Amino acid sequence: MLISAFFMFWRYDRYPLTLLSQEGCVGLSAIRVWEGDRAGIKRVWGKPLDIQRGQAAGSHSCENNPFLVYPTAWFLHRLSFGHPFLALRLTSLLYGCLSAAALYLLISRIINPGTGLLAAFLLAVSPWALGYSRVAGDYSASVFFTLICFLVFYGLKPGRHLGFLALGFVVSLATYFYGMSRMVAPVIALSMISDMVLVRGYFKSRWQDLVFAGVGLYLGLSVQGGGFSTFFRNNVAWDWTVFSDRSQTTARLATNIELTARRLFVEWGWNEEDGMVVERSAALDPVTRWCFALGLVWGLVGIARSPYRFLFLWLFFALLPPLITAAEFRRAALAPPAIFAFAGFGVERTIRLLTARLPRYRIALSAALLVPLLSIIVYLNYDHYFSRYEQLPSDHVLKAQADAWRRLADLIGKGRVYTDFGTRETGYEENVRFIEWRLGRLGAAVILSPDEAAAAFARDTGHSVLYLYDGRLEEK
Repeated sequence: MLISAFFMFWRYDRYPLTLLSQEGCVGLSAIRVWEGDRAGIKRVWGKPLDIQRGQAAGSHSCENNPFLVYPTAWFLHRLSFGHPFLALRLTSLLYGCLSAAALYLLISRIINPGTGLLAAFLLAVSPWALGYSRVAGDYSASVFFTLICFLVFYGLKPGRHLGFLALGFVVSLATYFYGMSRMVAPVIALSMISDMVLVRGYFKSRWQDLVFAGVGLYLGLSVQGGGFSTFFRNNVAWDWTVFSDRSQTTARLATNIELTARRLFVEWGWNEEDGMVVERSAALDPVTRWCFALGLVWGLVGIARSPYRFLFLWLFFALLPPLITAAEFRRAALAPPAIFAFAGFGVERTIRLLTARLPRYRIALSAALLVPLLSIIVYLNYDHYFSRYEQLPSDHVLKAQADAWRRLADLIGKGRVYTDFGTRETGYEENVRFIEWRLGRLGAAVILSPDEAAAAFARDTGHSVLYLYDGRLEEK
């Protein structure tokens, strides 16, 4: 957790460079909740049913996650130190740190503490996890929620029916998180079914546990006002309609598989095509990827054991959304913990094999192998996430957008501004409104199309500024 906290908070005032599009939405939602706005509170808690189809699971619905919004509301109103966006992003940062601890506890329980420690370390230094945790979104919250569900599942012994009833209720809360979180349900269910089929003496207790978990899930969804159908229907992760022509499904699926494999095992570096979401691209360094491949081999060797079947189910369902919809790795946000669990397992099992014949020197040999390996991984990941920002040219789209938003904030702090910033994909109107709230200048920005903003500025007889995203700046 200390290592994770170091990477999470290192240069927090500089990277990411500016607010991402949904962060202002999270900030405004938190403000409304803190101020007791009934409509805002109702919208947060009504997320499972009230959000339009296609957005209930999307990356721009995180402002309706109460487990993100409520802590953020407290931080926004209680913290006044440091970078102005720290309070906005602190909840996500803390979830990222807690996820490292939760992954250690989970993998320690189902495999062994050595593998758990390696998996948690890889997650702590991963730029993939950093990209999800250093923005005000519910990616890291969703990862933590998933790990908690799995921890509860593995903490329950077969036959603890009330415990599985509670587990089902907890899993029902996935509707409030990033849509991929709902994969927890099929992973747990199929893991239990595999135990019924393959583990002698488990059928009687497991089918009863599965029924109680299903009842708990249904009760939780009923409290939300929905049911089993709403659990999956309002979920873009499982929606195949992204394929405009069903006859092209096979070709598109093959393309997505190829893209996913290339990003995991071939590419290394920022995907320039991602633009503003560049921080959320997949990032599996050239060393970890082979540790992961090694772990997959060892996992296949031991697949007869329940823990390894569980890990394969977790990995499959976590990678399913980018495979069946589009190869966008923000949809694979829940895959890194499973990937690092396999990678840690591959390293731990291989080192144990290499040192088996020298038990007297096992600790020294293990350290001699591990320290260089982990040091290389840390360097590669540190360079990937932090140094890449330093290497960006001054005219890069990320730096240009960051400079533009800083200039807009300065102008809002001084007077009325006519602008088109909230009408563009580079940021929603909510980002502008959040900046106004932070500066105590509500209503200072008038958001219009470029032509309308210029016309309104011309009609304004008082002191005002015209500032457009194309760089045009006039003041009178």
